[in-house]
Amino acid sequence: MAAIARQILRADADGTPEWLAQRTEGFGGSNASELHNGKKSRFQLWREKTGHAAPEYISPELQALFDYGHSREPALAKIFTERTRWRVRNTGTWARKDHPWMLANPDRLVGSNGLLEIKTTGAYTEAAKQWRDGRVPDHAWVQAHWYAHVTGRRVLWFIAEVDRQSIILGPYDVDEDLIDDLELEAREFWELVTAGEQPAPTAPEDMPVAYPASTEGKVLEIDPWDETVTDLERLAQVQAQIKELQGEEKHLKTSIQSEMGDAEAITADGRVLVTWKSQTRKGGIDTKALADAAGLDPEDFRKKSSTSRTFLVKGA
Repeated sequence: MAAIARQILRADADGTPEWLAQRTEGFGGSNASELHNGKKSRFQLWREKTGHAAPEYISPELQALFDYGHSREPALAKIFTERTRWRVRNTGTWARKDHPWMLANPDRLVGSNGLLEIKTTGAYTEAAKQWRDGRVPDHAWVQAHWYAHVTGRRVLWFIAEVDRQSIILGPYDVDEDLIDDLELEAREFWELVTAGEQPAPTAPEDMPVAYPASTEGKVLEIDPWDETVTDLERLAQVQAQIKELQGEEKHLKTSIQSEMGDAEAITADGRVLVTWKSQTRKGGIDTKALADAAGLDPEDFRKKSSTSRTFLVKGA
């Protein structure tokens, strides 16, 4: 079978400016997973790809987790080979020959037709529970299928380190229907990127970005039978239910805390059911006192005001 992809960056290019540029200029496995699993809207991802939004902020703590996962890949790849007898090889970034914007960064190649994804996770995450139950989490499953689509490989393997325990799942034949869905989603999205056509906002976090300010005096008049009226009525019902549940939550919490008194935890049959521990937080800085002591005017340091919109349901 003729190769459908070519390697455009070596494995040791991870983290280099060239590698980062490819992540921005193309569509990779994380993008496919984010769109398919609803972790990001097309509107949000489009803004990132077209430079209308700053790259997603990665905290030092999250970066440390990424670095740890990357550092564990050689050892986990070795464990995979020892247990399965399948040889693997490190690889870099691949692009489809017919659609160079379709990119893949598989962790390892297995034999002539396989891929290996290597993951690490803490002991108490939802992903950890899924790995232990013998299920591949959605993010890894979709990501691997995108890599299969780009490279043409059709056998998937996974190894996950869950709290120092190595779990191997596979081999799996690819789900061709899922690959068809991912390709369609990617094509539709990338057409918007190349055309510079902004997708419609669809997620709650899209709305303040798409419509940051209201127009003074502008009112949208709709018919009483409009679907939006039905949505507003249902929203009012949901908000009332939430308020009622929040009241019940406060009552139950108060009852439990009253029972605990000054105890740090409640246990039953050796299981910790709830904790209520003291925490010391640093006090805030008295900016007025600081300014007075330094002979400064606090107004000279006031941040620029910002505009936001408040959504209130009134007539439903």
